[in-house]
Amino acid sequence: MSTGAEPAVAAAVAVPSAVTPDLPQGEFAWHRAIDVDDLPEGRVTTVTVGHRTLAITRSGDVSGALDNRCPHQGGPLGEGSIERGWLRCPWHGYDYSPCNGRPPPGFSDAPAAYRTELRGGVVHVALPLERPRGRTVADVVVETMVAWGSAMSSGWWGTPTWDWRMHCGSRRSAGTSPMWASVMRARRPSRPRPTAS
Repeated sequence: MSTGAEPAVAAAVAVPSAVTPDLPQGEFAWHRAIDVDDLPEGRVTTVTVGHRTLAITRSGDVSGALDNRCPHQGGPLGEGSIERGWLRCPWHGYDYSPCNGRPPPGFSDAPAAYRTELRGGVVHVALPLERPRGRTVADVVVETMVAWGSAMSSGWWGTPTWDWRMHCGSRRSAGTSPMWASVMRARRPSRPRPTAS
């Protein structure tokens, strides 16, 4: 009789796979990730290498490097823990092998795993070379905002930041900046000044 609890039972009994991940397909480079002394036995930490965030694990003499994003719901694996030999996601308790990211029997999702080597007390990770990315619309928007922000903060409008009221002619904004003060003075009809008698 099946109770539907077989995967959970298998996870509690199974031993994590210690098979080392393959080297990346195509061109790759070795990157320094973390000193072994900075990562205690049976722990996991988050490290940024290049433009990737990795969960670096240490279980005995074996270290592992996994994508820091849990494939279940995106939890940060580097903030998880190693329990009974498994790397446990801090959000929902999903388990993965700390060496190669393989899940327990009965499950199929796994984070990307990268080959590691220990060289002179430092964990190195083999990562695929990053392709240069093209310029996107978001890049243009950010560049424009930075350019306008630096121009506005340099005092074009007389205030440190741009204000929508400066373009819409709001009377409430009149006189709040040197620009509007000069505009309002130019609009006012000239009045005769009282003379002292």
